[in-house]
Amino acid sequence: MAILTGGLLGKSRKAIGDLVTYVSGGQQIARMKASSYKDANSDDQKLQRNAFVLILGLFRILMASVKVGFPERQSKHSAYNAFMMYNTPEAVSGALGSQVIDYSEIVTSKGSLLKASGALVDSSITDRVDITWDDNSNATTGFTTDKAVISVYNPVKDEVTTSLFDVTRQTEARNITVPSAWQGDTVHAWLSFVSNDNAKASDSVYIGSVTVSA
Repeated sequence: MAILTGGLLGKSRKAIGDLVTYVSGGQQIARMKASSYKDANSDDQKLQRNAFVLILGLFRILMASVKVGFPERQSKHSAYNAFMMYNTPEAVSGALGSQVIDYSEIVTSKGSLLKASGALVDSSITDRVDITWDDNSNATTGFTTDKAVISVYNPVKDEVTTSLFDVTRQTEARNITVPSAWQGDTVHAWLSFVSNDNAKASDSVYIGSVTVSA
């Protein structure tokens, strides 16, 4: 692969013989076409493809929180790239034909801010999921004004309820109303923080799962 700095081929995706050029991260990239695809249907490659499809589906659901969760990524990467990179190899388990997402391994945010501590999830009130955490703010890496990003995902309904910037680190709690149709379903929750200027984020924390109260 080569990075082109001149304008010979123009900044668009083109193929000339065995050469393919395209733009990535503002740079013109050139690579050779693969001459063959060895073992394209091997079990390992099927596992990789299936894992990719599972994580892609989750990205589409969690998109609102993921889009603000990776502000410190390399400029040539998108939040989508970061989410897929962190989760595809780590958060899918199981044999071919029975792969599942390990929600405790899902990363919805990554960055240098102090991550949440003492986070808990509860649902003792009908149609509500309550999230609590400790105010662990300090003077350097975690601030009282850091904005909370909370995702509550229902894999049965394949739906999410997101609390985006509604409360801050020092608030220590967020009560989230969920659809009545979720009663009796097990949901999963994640918490992260984003700086007041949106330039930094914390690593996300998987808070746990809870059955929505009826």
